[in-house]
Amino acid sequence: VSTQSTGCVIIYSHMGLYEEAVDLALKVNIDLAKKNASAPEDEALKKKLWLKVAKYTVEKDKDIKGAMKILNDSQVLKIEDILRYFPDSALIDDFKNAICVSLEEYNHQIRELRENMEEATISANQIRKEIHQLRDKFGYVEGNRKCDLCTYNVLTDQFYLFRCGHVFHANCLKKEVNKNLSYSLQSKVKDLENKIAQEKLSNHLKASSQDEPTTIVTNVGKLKGELDDIIAAECIHCGDAMIDSIDKPFISSDEADLIRGWRVDS
Repeated sequence: VSTQSTGCVIIYSHMGLYEEAVDLALKVNIDLAKKNASAPEDEALKKKLWLKVAKYTVEKDKDIKGAMKILNDSQVLKIEDILRYFPDSALIDDFKNAICVSLEEYNHQIRELRENMEEATISANQIRKEIHQLRDKFGYVEGNRKCDLCTYNVLTDQFYLFRCGHVFHANCLKKEVNKNLSYSLQSKVKDLENKIAQEKLSNHLKASSQDEPTTIVTNVGKLKGELDDIIAAECIHCGDAMIDSIDKPFISSDEADLIRGWRVDS
């Protein structure tokens, strides 16, 4: 019967039925049960199977020291996982060391969490400081300053001024940035522009009917902020886009006719 049961355990294990394999192995051989408890790759299932082995060892065999050995063998169980299976008459000396190790681990985790919280607090304070500094930053644009893309006077239309000193008309920058955007981002830019136009129209209509336009103005500002995050994320002359453009050919693949027009026949 023992040989047949062992064979069934092996079959269960090969079929991936680890719970059935462990349940049957506990009736045959504790070492076989341990082997099958370690077989799954799923950590949650592995812990569940080792709990079965530990519970059997404590409740059936009344072996507290054997349960302590299971903690070391399993690598997934802690003393608090199996403590509830111990009888009231169990001597604390049998698992005192395991409790001390578990408490030390918790103390270590608490120290790490405290350190992480302190680092997060320092980072948050630094971010607040930088935001405050950014609010106070400003730049000057001279009256004869020209757009760095179209070379027309920049004050003739809305413009973006970057920290590096480059300045671009809003429309010029959008056209240039749009060339390097993915299709999804291009769609998002169009969607944001349409929403801004709709909000402005709605704002105008409500203002003419003497309604409060505060909420609409706020929505426009939020939408413009999202658009700025895409269009003005970085200067196109100093940012990653310029670096990425280094390995791009001067002539795109859809300009084959232009290339053929340059050919000099001998």
